[in-house]
Parts: sequence; C-alpha cells; structure tokens
Amino acid sequence: MTTHLTLQQVLMIKYPRKTSPEQKKQTNSENERKKIEEEKYQKLYLKIDEFLSIQENDKCLVMNLDSSLKKAENEIQFLKEQLQKKEENNAKQKEEDNLKKLTNIVKKQNEKIDDQNKEMMKLKNMIEMNKLKRENKCFNDIK
Repeated sequence: MTTHLTLQQVLMIKYPRKTSPEQKKQTNSENERKKIEEEKYQKLYLKIDEFLSIQENDKCLVMNLDSSLKKAENEIQFLKEQLQKKEENNAKQKEEDNLKKLTNIVKKQNEKIDDQNKEMMKLKNMIEMNKLKRENKCFNDIK
C-alpha cells in the first residue's frame, strides 16, 4: 500500500516549523484532549468487552439451563411412562386377583350346591324309605 504525500507534507517532514510557546500550549492542549478522549474510548471499549463477556456468560447459563430443562423433561416423560406401565400392571393384577376370588367363590358355591343336592337325595331316599316301610307295614298288616 503506497501513500501519496502532498508537497506541503513532505516539506513539513523535511523542514519542521519552529513552534512558539503558544503553539506548544495549543499542541499540548490538543494532545491532552486527545489523551482524555482516548482514555474515554478505552473505558468504553472496556465496558463493551465487559458487557460482551457478561452476555457470553448469560448465553452459556441459558444454554446450560436449557440442557437441564430438556434432561428434566425427558426424565419426567420416562417416569410418566413407568408410572403408566405400573398402573396398567396393577390394574391387570387386581383384575386377576378379582377373577381368582370370583372363581373361588363360584367353586365354593358349587361345592355347597353339591352338598345340598346330596342332602336332598338323602332326604328323598329317607322319604322313599319311609314310604316303603309304611307300605310294607300296611302290606304286612293286610296279610
């Protein structure tokens, strides 16, 4: 990259002007002002860097929180599924238990009915025997 200097600039470099005390003061004042302005910019740059650093930290924090949230949501979903399966298994188990109880009740009822039928047969037989005895007695009395 080449720079083109004007004739006045070249002359100023080769033959610098002598400065008066007032010009020196003005130059010092300008230098002072430039220095103050530069310090302001430096402070501003530091503030901007600090702000960007805080923003980056916040971004990382948000990303970490988002990741934690997703993990928690996945765990909640997994636990919901487990709970649903457990509830289904409990419902099936209760149904099986109820079916076993009903089967036992029916079995006991059938046994009672069988016992009652046996008792009824005994009673019928006893009645029949009594009839036969009476008939036999009547028949014997007739003879």
